[in-house]
Amino acid sequence: MGLRDLFRSGNAGGSQARAVNGTPVDVDVVGESQYQPHIKAVQKKAGGGPFTITLVADVKNVYDRNAVVVIADGGPVGYLSRDTAELWQSTILAANAEGYTVTGTAEVFGGEKGKPARGVFGTVPWPGKNPPPSRWVTGRPAGPEGNDW
Repeated sequence: MGLRDLFRSGNAGGSQARAVNGTPVDVDVVGESQYQPHIKAVQKKAGGGPFTITLVADVKNVYDRNAVVVIADGGPVGYLSRDTAELWQSTILAANAEGYTVTGTAEVFGGEKGKPARGVFGTVPWPGKNPPPSRWVTGRPAGPEGNDW
Protein backbone atom coordinates (compact mmCIF):
# COMPACT_ATOMS: atom_id res chain seq x y z
CA MET A 1 0.00 0.00 0.00
CA GLY A 2 1.46 3.34 -1.04
CA LEU A 3 0.96 6.78 0.46
CA ARG A 4 -1.65 7.57 -2.18
CA ASP A 5 -3.67 4.56 -0.99
CA LEU A 6 -3.48 5.86 2.59
CA PHE A 7 -4.91 9.19 1.42
CA ARG A 8 -7.83 7.38 -0.18
CA SER A 9 -8.56 5.19 2.83
CA GLY A 10 -8.00 7.89 5.46
CA ASN A 11 -6.39 5.39 7.80
CA ALA A 12 -3.69 2.79 7.94
CA GLY A 13 -5.71 0.24 9.86
CA GLY A 14 -8.34 -0.48 7.22
CA SER A 15 -11.99 0.45 6.95
CA GLN A 16 -12.99 -1.28 10.19
CA ALA A 17 -10.62 0.78 12.35
CA ARG A 18 -11.92 2.61 15.41
CA ALA A 19 -10.82 6.09 16.47
CA VAL A 20 -8.66 6.31 19.59
CA ASN A 21 -9.82 8.15 22.67
CA GLY A 22 -7.03 9.59 24.81
CA THR A 23 -5.57 12.71 26.34
CA PRO A 24 -6.09 15.64 23.92
CA VAL A 25 -2.83 16.99 22.55
CA ASP A 26 -2.05 19.84 20.17
CA VAL A 27 -0.52 19.05 16.80
CA ASP A 28 1.25 21.71 14.83
CA VAL A 29 1.20 20.84 11.14
CA VAL A 30 4.19 21.79 8.96
CA GLY A 31 4.72 21.87 5.21
CA GLU A 32 1.32 23.37 4.47
CA SER A 33 2.78 25.49 1.66
CA GLN A 34 2.86 22.35 -0.49
CA TYR A 35 -0.87 21.72 -0.02
CA GLN A 36 -2.50 25.17 -0.24
CA PRO A 37 -5.14 24.27 -2.88
CA HIS A 38 -6.31 21.24 -0.86
CA ILE A 39 -6.28 23.18 2.42
CA LYS A 40 -8.38 25.91 0.79
CA ALA A 41 -10.88 23.29 -0.42
CA VAL A 42 -11.06 21.66 3.03
CA GLN A 43 -11.56 25.06 4.67
CA LYS A 44 -14.37 25.89 2.25
CA LYS A 45 -16.06 22.51 2.71
CA ALA A 46 -15.88 22.93 6.50
CA GLY A 47 -17.45 26.39 6.24
CA GLY A 48 -14.39 27.92 7.85
CA GLY A 49 -14.85 25.83 11.00
CA PRO A 50 -13.29 22.66 12.41
CA PHE A 51 -12.80 19.55 10.30
CA THR A 52 -11.58 16.00 10.85
CA ILE A 53 -7.93 15.08 10.49
CA THR A 54 -6.26 11.67 10.59
CA LEU A 55 -2.61 11.10 11.45
CA VAL A 56 -1.02 8.42 9.27
CA ALA A 57 2.45 6.93 9.67
CA ASP A 58 4.24 7.50 6.36
CA VAL A 59 6.83 4.73 6.81
CA LYS A 60 7.91 4.80 3.15
CA ASN A 61 8.71 8.53 3.12
CA VAL A 62 12.13 8.89 1.44
CA TYR A 63 12.90 12.15 3.28
CA ASP A 64 11.99 11.10 6.82
CA ARG A 65 11.56 7.48 7.88
CA ASN A 66 9.57 8.67 10.92
CA ALA A 67 7.20 10.88 8.94
CA VAL A 68 3.56 11.32 9.94
CA VAL A 69 1.24 12.80 7.32
CA VAL A 70 -1.88 14.74 8.33
CA ILE A 71 -4.86 13.84 6.14
CA ALA A 72 -8.11 15.81 5.78
CA ASP A 73 -10.91 15.05 3.36
CA GLY A 74 -8.92 12.37 1.55
CA GLY A 75 -5.69 14.30 0.98
CA PRO A 76 -2.65 15.64 2.79
CA VAL A 77 -2.65 19.05 4.46
CA GLY A 78 0.88 18.68 5.83
CA TYR A 79 3.07 16.64 8.16
CA LEU A 80 4.00 16.61 11.82
CA SER A 81 7.36 18.23 12.50
CA ARG A 82 10.43 15.98 12.54
CA ASP A 83 11.01 16.65 16.25
CA THR A 84 7.64 15.13 17.19
CA ALA A 85 7.06 12.65 14.35
CA GLU A 86 9.28 9.86 15.67
CA LEU A 87 7.35 9.53 18.93
CA TRP A 88 4.01 9.94 17.15
CA GLN A 89 4.79 7.40 14.43
CA SER A 90 5.53 4.56 16.85
CA THR A 91 2.33 5.17 18.82
CA ILE A 92 0.24 5.51 15.64
CA LEU A 93 1.61 2.21 14.33
CA ALA A 94 0.84 0.52 17.67
CA ALA A 95 -2.73 1.88 17.60
CA ASN A 96 -3.15 0.77 13.96
CA ALA A 97 -1.96 -2.73 14.87
CA GLU A 98 -4.83 -2.94 17.38
CA GLY A 99 -7.40 -1.66 14.85
CA TYR A 100 -7.44 2.02 15.79
CA THR A 101 -6.89 5.23 13.84
CA VAL A 102 -5.69 8.53 15.28
CA THR A 103 -8.36 11.04 14.32
CA GLY A 104 -8.98 14.50 15.71
CA THR A 105 -10.07 17.97 14.66
CA ALA A 106 -8.27 20.90 13.11
CA GLU A 107 -8.88 24.40 11.83
CA VAL A 108 -7.30 26.53 9.15
CA PHE A 109 -5.82 29.89 10.01
CA GLY A 110 -4.76 32.54 7.52
CA GLY A 111 -6.03 32.72 3.97
CA GLU A 112 -7.05 36.34 4.24
CA LYS A 113 -5.82 39.70 3.06
CA GLY A 114 -2.42 40.37 4.56
CA LYS A 115 -1.92 36.66 5.33
CA PRO A 116 -2.79 34.70 2.18
CA ALA A 117 -1.02 31.44 3.12
CA ARG A 118 -3.09 28.95 5.08
CA GLY A 119 -1.88 26.97 8.08
CA VAL A 120 -3.42 24.04 9.93
CA PHE A 121 -3.51 23.51 13.69
CA GLY A 122 -5.25 20.59 15.32
CA THR A 123 -5.97 18.55 18.39
CA VAL A 124 -5.93 14.76 18.47
CA PRO A 125 -6.14 12.13 21.21
CA TRP A 126 -2.81 10.67 22.29
CA PRO A 127 -2.83 6.99 21.27
CA GLY A 128 0.03 5.82 23.51
CA LYS A 129 -0.34 3.59 26.54
CA ASN A 130 1.94 5.98 28.46
CA PRO A 131 1.02 9.66 28.97
CA PRO A 132 2.00 12.13 26.24
CA PRO A 133 4.73 14.69 26.82
CA SER A 134 3.18 17.35 29.09
CA ARG A 135 4.10 20.20 26.73
CA TRP A 136 1.70 18.72 24.13
CA VAL A 137 -1.36 18.43 26.39
CA THR A 138 -4.23 20.81 25.73
CA GLY A 139 -7.47 21.61 27.50
CA ARG A 140 -9.58 21.15 24.37
CA PRO A 141 -11.48 17.97 23.48
CA ALA A 142 -9.94 15.85 20.72
CA GLY A 143 -11.84 13.59 18.41
CA PRO A 144 -14.46 10.92 19.00
CA GLU A 145 -15.09 9.28 22.33
CA GLY A 146 -16.48 5.92 23.31
CA ASN A 147 -13.68 3.36 23.01
CA ASP A 148 -11.35 1.85 25.53
CA TRP A 149 -7.98 2.72 24.01
